[in-house]
Amino acid sequence: MRRVLLLLLVPLGATAAEPDAAVAEAARWVEARGCASGSYRSRAAPVVTEVEEAWTLKADAIGSAPVHWDGRAYVVVRRDGDWRLLGLDLRTGEELASIGLKNFVIEAGIFVWDNMVLLQPTEKQINGYVLEGRRFRLKWIFRGRRVYGAWQHPSSPVVHDNEVYCFLGDHLARLRPGSNFPSWRTDRSEMQKWRSRPSVHGPHVFVATLGERGWWSTQGNLISTLQLEVYRRSDGARVAAREICQAAVGGSNPDLTVTVSGDLVCIGSSWPLPSTAGWASHVMVPKAIADRELREGELGLSSYNRLPALSRLGLVVVSGDPGDQVWKLYRDHRLWPLAYEKEQPDLFVDRVPPTVLGDVLYFGSWAMDLETREILWRLPFTDVTQPVVPADGLFLAVEGGRALRAFRGRGRR
Repeated sequence: MRRVLLLLLVPLGATAAEPDAAVAEAARWVEARGCASGSYRSRAAPVVTEVEEAWTLKADAIGSAPVHWDGRAYVVVRRDGDWRLLGLDLRTGEELASIGLKNFVIEAGIFVWDNMVLLQPTEKQINGYVLEGRRFRLKWIFRGRRVYGAWQHPSSPVVHDNEVYCFLGDHLARLRPGSNFPSWRTDRSEMQKWRSRPSVHGPHVFVATLGERGWWSTQGNLISTLQLEVYRRSDGARVAAREICQAAVGGSNPDLTVTVSGDLVCIGSSWPLPSTAGWASHVMVPKAIADRELREGELGLSSYNRLPALSRLGLVVVSGDPGDQVWKLYRDHRLWPLAYEKEQPDLFVDRVPPTVLGDVLYFGSWAMDLETREILWRLPFTDVTQPVVPADGLFLAVEGGRALRAFRGRGRR
């Protein structure tokens, strides 16, 4: 199937004043997506020379994308059949502390805010650990709340400004670590069955939803409606909602994702989204909220196997069929080619979302300066299984799901 690219004609340049959670601070990468908007953007100074390895951590398995906060990195690994949370010195890789976990919900990942590491050891609770000296201390456990005799357990957590946004049963809620009660919880569930992880951007929380019931199309597909809902961070009030498009119902979780960056909301779904040019995997929605509605605007439906990246210079996407793919920059209402698979096939092996540092993008095992189109470095492997995690002059990459490796510019100490 040809990969169709239909993009929105919207301004893509970054503004001077970034909304809350729009970009990760240089010394902080709080979740796998970098920050709670899911933008994979960072203020860190990029590595722009050839690289050398700073340190390596090997394990039976790397269970989470690494995160870091003010010089300390955190990752969950499997050792001798058991999951362990590790605290590391970001610059040297020295293991500062380790604690065993009874279990670990891989899909939830790990999060860090103000040096508290948050994770789900089971699907029924969130634990918060603090590194004190050379040991972790379990400082907070949140198991949810009982409503009319039935437990509502937390799921799909994200963190920003020392607040955890998650679902309690079918309701969106905001928690403050240390408290046993939500700061707020939506009064009434208006969401469909399948929901994306929340994304925080400015004063709002964004959630995409899909129902498991729908109607039959003339082509024999069961069709459901994809909806985007927007809630106010301060009190949980729903301030906007919009039916975006349709999706062909699949037999399992549609794996909905929401990324908010600039003036765009990008929604991904493993259930195919019908468009005039065929089936799509993602839809772009203008982020314009007024009068309790998401203002109508042109949608962009497209198919690609990596999340698009919004840089200062424009939108970066990959299009084309396997074997004939092209990395492209959408700028000034035109698509500018960056790299061709036929010429450099190694640039198309990784399947992780690009990490954005101004004009420099980390594509997994390689990096490019979008202004000059120069490839800055390549790693000695292409099996990158988690998004690359940036810090000033250093970055972390997970190789093959079994080794966490740190790299710096060659000759740097």
